[in-house]
Amino acid sequence: MAGHTQNDPIHAFFSECHTLTSQAKFTINALSNAEVGAVKSLIHRLYAIRSILRDVDDPTSNSEELEHLCDYVDSYLWPLEAFIDNPHPPPSTNIPKNQTGQRGRPSYSLDLNRAILLHNLGLSWVSIADAMGCCRKTLYNHLEKAGFIEATRNPYTLITDEELDDKIREIARDHPFIGSTIALGHLKSRWSIHVSI
Repeated sequence: MAGHTQNDPIHAFFSECHTLTSQAKFTINALSNAEVGAVKSLIHRLYAIRSILRDVDDPTSNSEELEHLCDYVDSYLWPLEAFIDNPHPPPSTNIPKNQTGQRGRPSYSLDLNRAILLHNLGLSWVSIADAMGCCRKTLYNHLEKAGFIEATRNPYTLITDEELDDKIREIARDHPFIGSTIALGHLKSRWSIHVSI
């Protein structure tokens, strides 16, 4: 019987429908992060499912059940289509801007002290820039212009050669076949040691 359901095209179709509606549910719950192209593709596939459901000729399914399934698919189509009609604005539209009265695009007003604080807490510059609604390069440019360029560089850890050799020996004992890049990663993750090669 199990082999019969695996070869049954109706069963395979309903299984694919379930997968697609699960994906639609996930996308709807995360619409603020959704890409328009991905949502359009999902809408296209949901319409295809609804079209197939209307034409299914299966003796085990009655028309009332199939209509209920079409309504179920429609319940996912409506919020996705509403997103396409009114997509969320890009994050950069909410960043305060400095109006200088000069020609050209106004510059962003970024809270650089907060950015440095977040970086010191362990966040990457990329994730901080994403949270602020700009790209990493824009954040770097603002830090450089404000004289905080040193904040973008990882300071090297003050450590003696003997202490560093002890740490490297410990890493090599635990992981004898790793290279220098992985060893640097272990130094950073295990002891917050940042050194150059």
